[in-house]
Amino acid sequence: MKGLSPEMQEKLKRLQSIYGVKTPEEKKRNPIYLNEIEKDVDTIIRDEAENIYREETGEEPPEKIPQEYIDKAMISILKRWQETLKPLIELIQRTAPPLEVTKPKCPKHGVELRKVGENHWRCPYGDYDVRGFYG
Repeated sequence: MKGLSPEMQEKLKRLQSIYGVKTPEEKKRNPIYLNEIEKDVDTIIRDEAENIYREETGEEPPEKIPQEYIDKAMISILKRWQETLKPLIELIQRTAPPLEVTKPKCPKHGVELRKVGENHWRCPYGDYDVRGFYG
């Protein structure tokens, strides 16, 4: 929105609110919090369940939190972790180099060996052959 007149910025905000479009910096993110990495899973779930209980009831949570709040906490944590990890996994899959299956090469001639049978490869110029799996 930089470079737009105040009038156009106002129109853009109004259209974004009508159509539910948000700019990247306005997107709500649910990251995996750094303190969650250091805690064990039971503690993370309990903390989240306590927060949900406080938000919904407006009271301090009891010593034994009802199961419904624990379930909501687990779902909330799972969604947050999925939202954080899905883009990372997709990025890794897009940027990871493809696995290359290389055919064996003749050490003397430097050419690829020809497949002459099941797991059997032979040099086209010499008597060098190899047995083994190569894709």
